[in-house]
Amino acid sequence: MNDVEDISDIARLAKKAKKILFFTGAGISTPSGIPDFRSTNGIWQKFDPNEYATITAFKKNPEKVWKFFLEVFSIIKSAEPNEAHYAISNIQKILGEEKVFVATQNIDTLHQKADTKNVFEIHGTTRKLHCLWCQYEELVNEEKHLSEKPFPQCPKCNNPLKPEVILFGEYLPQDVYTAAIDISRKCDLLIAVGTSLEVYPASYIFFENKKATRVLFNYTAISNMNTIQYFVQGNVQHTLPELEKELRKIE
Repeated sequence: MNDVEDISDIARLAKKAKKILFFTGAGISTPSGIPDFRSTNGIWQKFDPNEYATITAFKKNPEKVWKFFLEVFSIIKSAEPNEAHYAISNIQKILGEEKVFVATQNIDTLHQKADTKNVFEIHGTTRKLHCLWCQYEELVNEEKHLSEKPFPQCPKCNNPLKPEVILFGEYLPQDVYTAAIDISRKCDLLIAVGTSLEVYPASYIFFENKKATRVLFNYTAISNMNTIQYFVQGNVQHTLPELEKELRKIE
C-alpha cells in the first residue's frame, strides 16, 4: 500500500483507466450536515434500528416507522452537495460518462444533486415511494406525502406506502446491485470514499474485482487496509478536489 501525499499518482491511474467506479459511504456526506447513522450524534441514537428500521417493524406498525422516515427526510432536505460530491461529478465530466460510475451506500441523492450520472443507489433512495402489497410506486412529493397522516397511503390498495429505502431484513434492489457488480468487474480502478468498507453485501461491489487497483479516500484508516493499494487520508471534501485538480493538469 502507498500512502499518497502527491495525488498526482492516482490522477495518472485515473487518466489511463478504462473504467472507474467510485464507491461512496456516509463519510462523503457528513460535511453536508448528514451525520453517519452509526455515529454518536447519528439517527440510531434517537431511533433504535431494531424498533424503527426493520421491514418487520414497518409491516407491524407503519405509523411508528414513519416517524423515523420523517426524521430522515428532515435531515436530507436541508443538505446540499459538498466539494467531494462536485469533485466526483467534475471528474466524470473530465473523463467521460462512459468511463466513470458511482455506487453509493447513501440514500441522500446528493450525487444526483451534484449532476453526477451513472449512480447506483445500493441502499435505495428517498426519491420514490412504493407499496409492498400491490407494487404501486410514485415519486416523493414532499408537500403531499410528508404531511399525510398518519402516513402516506397507496391510492390503489390503501396500504401504507414506504420510501424505497432498504430496511434491515430487506434484500438490496437486485437490479441495481447486479448492475453495480457488473460495472465493478469491468473497472481497472476502484475508488472508495468515506466508508469503512465493512457493510455487506454492499461492499462486495468494491471487493468483487480482484484485478483492479483499489484506492481509499477516508478520514481514517480502516480495518482491512491490506486490501487497499493507495490510501489518501484526510477530509474528503479537501482531498477529492485535489484529485480533480491534478486530473485537469494532465488533460
